Order: sequence, then C-alpha cells, then structure tokens
Amino acid sequence: MTYLVWAAVFAMFVVVLLGYFLGCLNGSVLVSHFIIRDDVRQHGSGNAGLTNFYRTYGAKYALGVILLDMGKTVAACLIGGVILNYLAGDWTLGVLLGGLGSELGHMFPVFFGFKGGKGVLVAAGAILAVQPVLLPVLARRFGADILRADGTLDRRLLADRAFAAPEGKAALDAITHPEIVRRIRLAKHAAEEAGASLFVLDGAVIVGTEAEAECDRLAVVTAPFETSVARIAKRDGIAPKMAARRLNAQTPEEALLARADYVLRNDADLAALEAAANALCEQLLAEGGTKGGARPSV
Repeated sequence: MTYLVWAAVFAMFVVVLLGYFLGCLNGSVLVSHFIIRDDVRQHGSGNAGLTNFYRTYGAKYALGVILLDMGKTVAACLIGGVILNYLAGDWTLGVLLGGLGSELGHMFPVFFGFKGGKGVLVAAGAILAVQPVLLPVLARRFGADILRADGTLDRRLLADRAFAAPEGKAALDAITHPEIVRRIRLAKHAAEEAGASLFVLDGAVIVGTEAEAECDRLAVVTAPFETSVARIAKRDGIAPKMAARRLNAQTPEEALLARADYVLRNDADLAALEAAANALCEQLLAEGGTKGGARPSV
C-alpha cells in the first residue's frame, strides 16, 4: 500500500513538472523573439504578458500569443488527465494538476529568469480544458435553444426532443454515455480506494450499456406503468403524454427483469421503498464479496 501511495505521489509530481515546463513556453516572449526579432520585456511595463505585448506590437501578432498560451495549458491539462487516469483512474485531478503546473511555469519560467506573464490566458486555457464538451455537441444535434442564455442545459426541452423518436434517444445515448461511464468508473475507483464496502449505481439506463459491466449485481425497481407516468409528470411538471413517451423509449421492463438479480416493487409509498432498499443493502453487505471476490457494486 505504501508503494502505491508513493507511486501516486510521484505521478502527481511528474504531471505538475510536465505542466510547468510547458507553461515556461511563454507566448509573448517566443513570438517577439522568433517572429518580431525583439524582446517584449524590453518595452513598456517589462512584463511578458499579453497586455504589454499588445501595447507594444499591436493586434497583428497577438493571436499567436493567445493560441500559444492557451494551447500549452490545454495540452498540459490533457496530458495530466491521461497520465493520472491511466495510473490512478482520476482524470479530473490530472487535469487540475497539469493546469496548476502550467500556470506556475507561465508566471515563473525557468527559461526566462523566472519573470513571466500574469497568467490570465493560462487560466483561460485551464478553464477551457476543464469545461464540459458535451453541451455544444448536444446543441448541434438537438438545437441551440436547448442551452439557456446563461449556458445551462434545458433538460426538459432536451428530453422532449430526444424521446420524440427512437433515433433521437439513440443519438442522446451515443453522445452522453461514454462520459457517463467514465465518471462512473472514477467514482467507483474512488469508493474502492476509500475502502467502501458497497458501491451503488442508480440509473435508468444501465442494462445493455457499458455501465452494466461495472455492476456485480443488478437490482431493478419496478412500478405499474400508470403509476410511473403520474410520478414523472408530477416530478418534472410535464404532461402525462410526454412522461409516457419517455418511459416507452427506455428498455422494456421484461428485458430488465430478465437480467435482474433482485427486484424492488415501488408500488407503495416512499417509506416502503426506502425500507426495501435498506434491507437489500444489508443483505449485500452480509453476503460479502462478489462474483470476482471484490467488494459488491450494484
């Protein structure tokens, strides 16, 4: 265990170091030296940032500085994500550490006497790397108006369009499922590292997807169709017709029951369902282990 901890620490150090050296490639200094044949630090405020570069040379070459400084940070974040995702199953930590290293390298570059820029473009590059990339893809497929003015997703409108036809549901699954499964694996790995005795995945679409492979047991929660329609309509504030359309687009109940290890009937009140779920968790913990001898995932 100690070896694994030190290996993880070393990997994080390498990610920060790689990000630092990428960050040292200051866009203002490189463009002014190799293209303009000058040194931006000899002008104006003496700073190697975009503001001093723009004031000194104008907008003609500023785009090159922007692309270099943002691009190096995106690269540092992605490299960090790949390394830590491979070694520790933590993409997000790798992205953050890579961005941190790039920020430090940009502000205190070893190649340029530890005098760099202020890090605004680098921070923007890090944000670009961390931001979810699925929203623009969903907007292209289902319409730009599924994104509100503040950039958030209108889930109800997306659902109305995605569940209107089978091809819409298939497109939604193809776009979102890879990222969903990636996050499931990260959460599962974190639970295992934390010593959790049980990992529970709650989802409407598990059977027949890659997420099913992450489960050692499958518990299916069922309710009469009319009851489910009424509950969805009340919860989401939609018409029963739209709620029924969503249900009909999902995997048929018969197929789910055929794969189920456990079945929970949700035809009473919430308290009854909670009691049944708690009893199932106690049963799983009492059984201990799984088909492969590891902690159970449901």
